[in-house]
Amino acid sequence: MTQARAHAYFSPTSRYISVVCTKTTIAVGEYAILQFTSSFYLQDFYYIVMSKGLILHHGTERLSNPWSVSRTFSIPVSSDMAPGFRVLIYHVTLKGEILSDTTFVPVHKFSRHNIRFNLNEVKDRLKDSVEAGFLGDAGSYIGLSVHRSMRYFLQAGDELSVAGVLRSFYSLEPSSSKIARVLSRDRTGMIPDQIRYLQTLNPALDSVKTFVQSNVLVFTNGKITGLAQKEECVSRESCQSENCFSFVNHCGEIMNCGDQIHDNYECELSERELIEYRINRTNLIIDFYDPTTDGDWAWVSGNIGPHGNKYMTLSVPKVTDSWYLTAFTVSPYHGFSLIEPVIQYDSTRPFLMTMDAPSVIRRGEQVGIQTILANNTPKDIFATVVLHSSTDYVFVKLGTTDGNVDEGKILLLGGEHHHFVWIPAGGQLEVRIAVKPIIEQGSFEVKISGITQIRSDTGSVEINVIPEGAQIGKHTSLVVDLKNRATVLKFLNIWVEESPLNPRDPMRKYIYGSPTAHVTLYGDVFGPIFPSIPVTMNDLIGKQGQGTADRLFDLSVNIWSLHYLRLTNQLNKSVARQVFVQLNKIFAHVMRRFEVNDTTNSGSFRMWDNSQPNIWLSAWALQVFMHGTFQDWENYFIVENKILSGVTSWLIRNQNLDGTFGELSDSYQRHPLNKKMQDKVTNTNGPFNVTLTAHVTIGLHLVIPHLDGKLKLEANLAKYRAIMYLEKHLNEVNDPYEVALLTYVLTLVDSSEKDAAFNRLYSRRIEDGRYVATCSSNSYRYNYRYRLTYLLVTTMALMTFSWFSLLVSWTYPNQWNNL
Repeated sequence: MTQARAHAYFSPTSRYISVVCTKTTIAVGEYAILQFTSSFYLQDFYYIVMSKGLILHHGTERLSNPWSVSRTFSIPVSSDMAPGFRVLIYHVTLKGEILSDTTFVPVHKFSRHNIRFNLNEVKDRLKDSVEAGFLGDAGSYIGLSVHRSMRYFLQAGDELSVAGVLRSFYSLEPSSSKIARVLSRDRTGMIPDQIRYLQTLNPALDSVKTFVQSNVLVFTNGKITGLAQKEECVSRESCQSENCFSFVNHCGEIMNCGDQIHDNYECELSERELIEYRINRTNLIIDFYDPTTDGDWAWVSGNIGPHGNKYMTLSVPKVTDSWYLTAFTVSPYHGFSLIEPVIQYDSTRPFLMTMDAPSVIRRGEQVGIQTILANNTPKDIFATVVLHSSTDYVFVKLGTTDGNVDEGKILLLGGEHHHFVWIPAGGQLEVRIAVKPIIEQGSFEVKISGITQIRSDTGSVEINVIPEGAQIGKHTSLVVDLKNRATVLKFLNIWVEESPLNPRDPMRKYIYGSPTAHVTLYGDVFGPIFPSIPVTMNDLIGKQGQGTADRLFDLSVNIWSLHYLRLTNQLNKSVARQVFVQLNKIFAHVMRRFEVNDTTNSGSFRMWDNSQPNIWLSAWALQVFMHGTFQDWENYFIVENKILSGVTSWLIRNQNLDGTFGELSDSYQRHPLNKKMQDKVTNTNGPFNVTLTAHVTIGLHLVIPHLDGKLKLEANLAKYRAIMYLEKHLNEVNDPYEVALLTYVLTLVDSSEKDAAFNRLYSRRIEDGRYVATCSSNSYRYNYRYRLTYLLVTTMALMTFSWFSLLVSWTYPNQWNNL
């Protein structure tokens, strides 16, 4: 049941004027006939024509005689008034009262460009291509788009339709929610939404609201009357009939007004929930987004030629499906026009062949090519599958005994091979063809053709042959000293150990007879700069990951690469722009697991979506963010202060009373994300937490200059308590990594115990000729398992001590991969 309520327009003198359009359908280039009516005698009135928030026209109309109470006048409709316009009339009485009224008139058929669009399917009956033809004004811009049936049926707003175009146009109106419209939707999604806007009379209840809803600011010494504000509705809106309501909650489900008008004042009809439902109601498969099936084959644009026509030949993808094509045009004479109706195209071919094969195999393996033959005709057909000859591979023929495959009889045959099959009407047939590559390494292409009486189809796949065995990340580094003079190297002797065996270690440095290797040559101390943009974990250490720590690794590597180029005057804008674009993407991945809603853990980072907050991960993120905060590139990449403050506040809240920082969950205490955060010494009260405390102290030291107010004071106090704890337990630490970390932290914060920490680390050095390393023993020579830790320890010493050249001499030959 539908109800309609009528409310009287407020006027203290009971004088009213009104305006209405007498034509129901108006097009651009026609005249809008408007009827003015008043309840009293007057001589003239004023009118304003507005569209999309702009005043387009104004004028004055005079009545024929003083006894007239109505007047008919016309307004020419121009393209500026599409898709609709508002007519505001007002009159000033002899007593200074301003009377007003308004009406909104939609403009139908504003698409004046008479353009024709058709698909010519006759030129290519095999449906490998189709011709799109446009006939219209010369110089017009045309745009064509296509959607697969499964995506088009969603009607989720990403397709071109009259309803979508009208919604976009009407969104430019200041008070579009008050415009009456009729919307019809198809249950199946086969038909786009149909929408029609109607003439809308004045929805306001007084002259004040009439000018407000017309988006007009009035300057006058006259009287503009309005409904009086009720005394009990202080700081709230008054309902016309009774009660009051808060304007903040005016679009809620609870109606506080009996008339139900003011509650819905300027409320937009949200369609977002319906669109989300349409998008998510279907279990989407990978083909939905057409990443590999050329789903954008008809997304083209161009201009109509001087003869008034434009023809484009489009390659149709090998997909058995229905497609829906929509188009629009922008004419230099008639403006925007949407081409209707939507054209449906079926890309089903009478015969179709598809191929599938692995992209990578190892040397010595055979590979099977999966070939699918589809018969889309109503009759059985005979097909010939042809494996083309090549010098890169041979055909693998399996011998048969009584119709059964005999694996012991395998023949390797070269040349071209034919296979004859019958395909039932409307059916499919799978044919597997086995080949063996002849090449030892590299890529080769397999070409197969399917031939029938009505159509032939040819496809190819490229397969890469890689060597046997697994890739070894370890390598040998060599320092070329160019400090004194330039050196011409005619022959480069690669330093490779004579034996791959490591004493007392089952791991091997390399495998005898390794089929491939690569050489990287770079200068300075940083390593290869941007082998790809962005630099990722896979580029440097050959590993991939999806956790927050992995994304922080990618973020930090790119940030320090930029800093290196900046400090060496090698940073150019073209490279920097590309890197900054990728930096923001990686930063978005990191912030995906930043907690903001949980009041307890707000400001923390998680390794995974459902994992617990992690102290080490949050502190490392804080350090990386601080290194990425640089004034010169704030316009391209910046970490907001509220993020830094949130992480700092969370770390401070989880500091222990003795000044240490420890993981919150037992699982992280037993199995930390970073194994180096697991202390080698424990006290009687629980974990020693020296390494983790030092790690968090670095982050607090870096972020304190960027904080302000009370949080800055709290961060300084937390940093002071952590330093006091580290100084107290300095003599109890013996592990090289822990000694190096504490020495670096105490030196960074300028602690009074930094000299004592220096002496402890200096006493653990190893000198071997001109090499110096900071290790506990000579095991770094034999065990690759610990070399990375010792490399990190020595690198920390580089940032702390003064024997720079000696440390570099050891660090260079012991680098891990390309780092």
